Amino acid sequence: MQCRAPSDKQFEFRDRILAALPPQQPNETESDFGARQLKIYNAFVTSVSIIGVSDEVVHGHNEAFFDSTSIPERIKTVFFSTISVPQTQLGITPVCNVAVLLDFSQPPAFDFGTLPSFPTPNNASNFTIAADNESWFTSTRTRLDFFSVRKTKTAWLDRGFVYDVVLMFRGIPIALWVVYHVGEWLGLIKPPLPSFLATAVCIHVFILAIQLFRVLFPYTRWVFPRVELESDLKSSPLQHRVALIAPLAWR
Repeated sequence: MQCRAPSDKQFEFRDRILAALPPQQPNETESDFGARQLKIYNAFVTSVSIIGVSDEVVHGHNEAFFDSTSIPERIKTVFFSTISVPQTQLGITPVCNVAVLLDFSQPPAFDFGTLPSFPTPNNASNFTIAADNESWFTSTRTRLDFFSVRKTKTAWLDRGFVYDVVLMFRGIPIALWVVYHVGEWLGLIKPPLPSFLATAVCIHVFILAIQLFRVLFPYTRWVFPRVELESDLKSSPLQHRVALIAPLAWR
């Protein structure tokens, strides 16, 4: 989990606030001043909210939270925020803040309601950065480069119009290959079928092959998701990949 990146920037902003904190006031005891400092110190933490696939929700405020036994075994989303705790405890919104949403939800294995030419509708993962200076923004943006680094090698499957390209250079040639062999098989039938009937069968087989390709393309996207938790060994796509690859490994 990438809790450290937003947390480090939160601590950096906290130190700026503490450095600019007004000194101990004449009507303020040393213990009261220390309590005021401690309240600010403890408020600038990164809140983490995790939602499991069964919609269970857990919250935490540090990296140790990810070692907790309360973490759902299967994770759907993870949300990091450096805003919520300062807003709740101090009533202020840090001018330098980060919010990160990691979405590990998966589309259906067989999706007949979405055109395959469209990109995969799992586009929720995102982040927002607000800063009062360019260096803070730039360094924070650099720390969040895991959005591009952690993509799987098959993330290109989820882009728009990939289906059309793959259909043109793979789907249609495969369908024509199937039709060719079906035509050879029809030629062996005795007595031979009327030409119009043989043509109708070949056209029907071509359409069936294209439709089968249409069904298998979303399934391929599901088996090879755009983003995936390395620790989620019980995920259905991973189990399907193992089932598909295992026979090839034994050859």
